[in-house]
Amino acid sequence: MDRLEAAPLTVPATENTPEGRVDGATAAVAARVAMIDRGLWPLLTLGLVSAEDGEGGLLLFLAEALAREPDGSPSGLFEANLAVNCLDKEVPREIAPHDRQAAEAQRVAPRTGFLAGYAFLPCTSWPVRTDALFTGPYTAAGAPTVLVLGTRLDSQTPYPWARAMTDSLDDAVLLTVDGVGHVAYGSSGECVDGAVDTYLLTGRTPPAGTTCVQQPPASAALPPAQPS
Repeated sequence: MDRLEAAPLTVPATENTPEGRVDGATAAVAARVAMIDRGLWPLLTLGLVSAEDGEGGLLLFLAEALAREPDGSPSGLFEANLAVNCLDKEVPREIAPHDRQAAEAQRVAPRTGFLAGYAFLPCTSWPVRTDALFTGPYTAAGAPTVLVLGTRLDSQTPYPWARAMTDSLDDAVLLTVDGVGHVAYGSSGECVDGAVDTYLLTGRTPPAGTTCVQQPPASAALPPAQPS
């Protein structure tokens, strides 16, 4: 990342995408995107190796994967996400709190902290306001038992958030996924999928304290077994 920051790579334009620039920040964004899904890890590895050889196309593809449709046109995902978040939570209108948050994020995670530190900076000048902001309590009083999923190493919605939600709800059970990545259902194995399917079809939850060990994805490139 340091070398890319010092000497960025240029990725030629294609029929559907403009010329791109790959620097250290691009590599960090690519890594963050790959943390969402273990199936992307081999692509991130290949992208980093390719960048060592002066080819930045794969890293740029990963970094822009969420921002573009398959045909290369803008997806609007980040803009939509901002529109929701700027109206869905209390975000400081002043710049100083965002500066402090960015400094703390950079201290904790020197390589990637900047990606989160200023995530909601555009909200300081967001042109729309709401009078219906809900700030809690998040209890779901009177609702049937809620099944909450939390993956221990989820880079997008951290596991402590799942625990906090479970504690906040009047009646909830936390299903812990011992694994990595974002969105456990449909990507972590039968233990998770079976528990969620049963809950959705019957309303029955697994016992409190249940942990599912994440299964490797079919597409994962696993190292060869070592001789015993």
